[in-house]
Amino acid sequence: MDTIFLQVSTTSATLVLARILLPSDFGAVAAAMVVVRMFDLLTQMGLGSSLVRRNKLDPRETSTIFWMAFGIGLLVGGLVTVFAGPLTRLIGQPEAAPLVRAMAVTIPLSQARNIGLSLLYRELRFRETSLIGMVVAVLYLAVAVVLAFAGFGPWSIIIGYLIRAAVGALLVLIVSGWQPSLIFDRQFVSRDLKFSAGSLGQRSLNYLYKNIDYWVISARLGATVLGVYYIAFVIPDLVRQRLSAMGQRVLYPVLSRIHQDKTRSRSAYLRLVRTIVFIAVPALAGISVLSETVVSLAFGDRWLAAAAPLAVLALASAVTSTSALCGVLASAAGRPHITIPAQAIGVVVLGFGLAVTVPSGDLTMISWAVLAAAVTTSIGLYLATGPLIALTLGRLVTELIPVIVPTFVMYASLWLIRDAVTVRLATLPAAIVLVAMGVLIYVALSWVFFRPAFTEQLRSVRSILNPKLSASELGTGS
Repeated sequence: MDTIFLQVSTTSATLVLARILLPSDFGAVAAAMVVVRMFDLLTQMGLGSSLVRRNKLDPRETSTIFWMAFGIGLLVGGLVTVFAGPLTRLIGQPEAAPLVRAMAVTIPLSQARNIGLSLLYRELRFRETSLIGMVVAVLYLAVAVVLAFAGFGPWSIIIGYLIRAAVGALLVLIVSGWQPSLIFDRQFVSRDLKFSAGSLGQRSLNYLYKNIDYWVISARLGATVLGVYYIAFVIPDLVRQRLSAMGQRVLYPVLSRIHQDKTRSRSAYLRLVRTIVFIAVPALAGISVLSETVVSLAFGDRWLAAAAPLAVLALASAVTSTSALCGVLASAAGRPHITIPAQAIGVVVLGFGLAVTVPSGDLTMISWAVLAAAVTTSIGLYLATGPLIALTLGRLVTELIPVIVPTFVMYASLWLIRDAVTVRLATLPAAIVLVAMGVLIYVALSWVFFRPAFTEQLRSVRSILNPKLSASELGTGS
């Protein structure tokens, strides 16, 4: 239930804020986030993840890693403050510089939070992390919406993020029951340099892949267009990210312990991938085919320009959801660097696509470039990480057929009847009818043609909503 709550609260915040704020407000926030995330890369050295992978923890080691992570966060936060002006001018959004400087505070706070979360994940204390997530999600929603109504514009989102980061870090450290000692031992740091370098390289390319479109659109097309693109991107990305995050927090500590057993690792990996895809792919396909209805109903008619790119970006998120756990697989095996070539190819494909499509100013064409990059990257990630658990692309496709076939039929059916329904009914009744028909088609086909797989996935959905149970089952799977 906590997973559903987090998804609903996060989506609700976006929907409410979209009704209050202007596209240019969202564009300014998106530009600020792009800059901050670029600097935040310098802190992504996998220090927290290295704690999860260890069989035993030394208190000196844990404190050393905490202070190293927090110190790096402070240093990077300072760099953000110094270079906010030049970088926001570079992407054509100089008015976003104050927002960037304010968000710099979240970087050291995130470092402290990540170490605490790693300690909780290591002990499979997922209920506590979920409760913390629920508390900060409600806090962010309340603060951001109240400030938006009060006329704070983009600052309503930024202040909401600041409060969420501060309270989240504090709660995680309190709940973990651990406090850092004033100890710093360099031998523990040097032992992790290889893993950290690979993790940093992996995350750097992931940043480029996830943000280069924002950079280019901001610099070439302006804040208002960037705001429309952000809205088109945010709903499918929220669905994918929430499900991927659930899978990652369960899978990483499990695979870190059993990664040398390929059979058990493959079983655990495929079970979580099937479960994520079972939910994400039909949901995102439905969002794609009903994009105009989704935008009109959720955000209002002033955001209808986001409908066409949303239709394509939802498909890109569906593709990405199938490979969302590849990075976890590589990191759990202590080899995060093996995903770098696939990510690099994805960045090249996306960069080329943007170079071709951005001059047109057409967000739908730009979105097709994102979809092409998603397909390329996902294939590359499986070619790179599949050998770790003796998983081929053919085996993966076979495992996902019980989801792919019903989803395709559902998508085609909704596409054929969509216009007839939306012409005859108002927006809300049309949405209810189309969603009900989509669910009915998907469930009926799954039950008739893929009943064993369908019933298994229903059980898996229940367990993934209880991460501790899911981790236990994965860890003992054969």
